[in-house]
Order: sequence, then C-alpha cells, then structure tokens
Amino acid sequence: MFENIPKIEKPEFYIDLGIRSAKKYAASIKLREKHRVRRQAELESIKAETFARSVKGNIEKICSAFPSINQLPIFYKELLDAMIGADALRINIARIAGIMKTIEELQQKANTRMKKANDLGEVQKIKSEFYGRSFSITKKAKDAFNFLENARKTIKGFPSIKTKMPTVCICGYPNVGKSTLLSRLTGSTPEIAPYAFTTKQLMVGYIENKIQVIDTPGTFTDNLKKMNWIEKQSYLAIKHLTRKIVFVFDISESCGFTIKQQEELFQQLSRRFRAKQFIIYLSKADLGLENKQEFIEAHKEHRIFDNADELKKVLMEV
Repeated sequence: MFENIPKIEKPEFYIDLGIRSAKKYAASIKLREKHRVRRQAELESIKAETFARSVKGNIEKICSAFPSINQLPIFYKELLDAMIGADALRINIARIAGIMKTIEELQQKANTRMKKANDLGEVQKIKSEFYGRSFSITKKAKDAFNFLENARKTIKGFPSIKTKMPTVCICGYPNVGKSTLLSRLTGSTPEIAPYAFTTKQLMVGYIENKIQVIDTPGTFTDNLKKMNWIEKQSYLAIKHLTRKIVFVFDISESCGFTIKQQEELFQQLSRRFRAKQFIIYLSKADLGLENKQEFIEAHKEHRIFDNADELKKVLMEV
C-alpha cells in the first residue's frame, strides 16, 4: 500500500534535473529557424518547455504516490493522522502541486514573449526571468519537500496489516510471554528475548491464514497524541481491527511485574475497550502453580487458558 512512494529529494534536485533534461533534449533536435534571434528564441522556448515538463512530471510522481487519505482503511487513516497529521499532509502535497501550475504558466508566458523578442539581449532577459522565478518558487517550498520526505519515511514503517481479516490482539505487560504465545499460535518467529520492551513494532502472525494475530504492548497513555510509535499502532489495532483480546498473565511474576500490577493493567484495558471480549491466557503457569487456582477463582467470568493449542482451537472455532 505504501511501498511505491519514491524518495523525495530537495527542490534543487528537481531543478537541476530539469535543466539537464532541457539541455539534453535541445541538443538532440534540429531547429527550423534560420534567423539568429528567432533561432535562439526557438531554442530557449524548447528548453523552457522541457524544463517545465520535467519538473511537473517529477512532482506529479510525488503527489500521486501518496495514498488518498479518505480511501484508506480506518486503521491506517487514523494511524497516518496520529503520526503525521492528515491535514498537514494534504497541505504540503497541495503546496508542491501548486509549483507545477505556476511553472507551467511562467513557461507559457515566457514562450509568448520569446516569439516577440527583437534581439538576443531580450531573449536572454526572458530566459533569465523564467528560470529565476521558477527556481525561487520551487525553493520556497523547501520545507514542504522536507515534510513529505519525513512523512514518506514514517509511512514506510507502518505495519503490514490485513484490515479485512478476522483479528485477535495479544496484550499484557512486557516479557509476560506474548511473543511466545504468538509463535505457538501462528508458527511465526517474532523476536523473543528475556528482557522488557523487546517489541519495537507490531508483530503479526496468521492461524491457517484465516485469523490474524497481533502482538501488541499493553500499556498506553491517556492521550493518543502522547503515545509513542508502537503504542499508537497497538491502540488503533485494538480499536479498529479486533473484537477479541487475549490478555497474557504471568502468574509466576518472573516477568518483573506482580500479579497486582498485571491485574491493574487488565482492568484498565477492560474499561477502555468495554465492547471487546477479553480472553485470559496464563503463561508460565507451571512456575506459578501456587497462584493458579486462586487466580482462576478470581476470574470466573472470563475464559482462561494455559495451553496454546486449546486456545488456538477455540479461536478457530469462533
């Protein structure tokens, strides 16, 4: 969806490219005019037209490569707005798109004046004015080019999510066993390490290519705009893509978080996403046997699993 956005260079790059294109094309054609002034005017008109066409073509590629925000799935639409700003993206695309029209108008006026030029000095003056104004207009949009390049880099890092596939999100504190569960459910091999905050982006796997399973960090601030990169992705994935959340508890507390802390996070998410169905998975259950029965009794209203195969079977049935 986002892989075809080309690198956005600085405006000087497109100016230089346009000049080189104009010189190359002009050198390859045979001029019709014999009169010295008319011949030079024809040459400069051809160069100006080729320059304008080159700049226009490259800017069109940039503008058309960015996705239409209104046509994006809601997950990506809100993610783009949270990470970049939908209005800011529209404004900056419109800014560089305006360069195309302005340079085209300048080129047409310059060509009209070239046809009426009476001497070589006047031809040179028209040429200088055309390129000078074209360079100035393009360079004034430098911050727009920079914005779009930064936006491209951000968009390039968006997770590859199948927004129409039934989805289950795995939540819980870091190092409780979410990535291990993802691997057991889907056969995928996410990065797993014995320290917190291993997950740097959404980890995605698939159960028989029928259910999408997303491993998310489970902690969020109260304000979407204050969330970090991975929190925003996770929050929007839970909000828009899933009806079921598998919350992973490490009742052995070997993850570094107490059962009480994990319970508080579970209740926080339950309140935040009241419309979602929560399923509990007990990781490292064999290490926390003394807490297991008490925990199960305290969560009778939820379905509880400690076996990944059983959980997978239930998810597939649903």
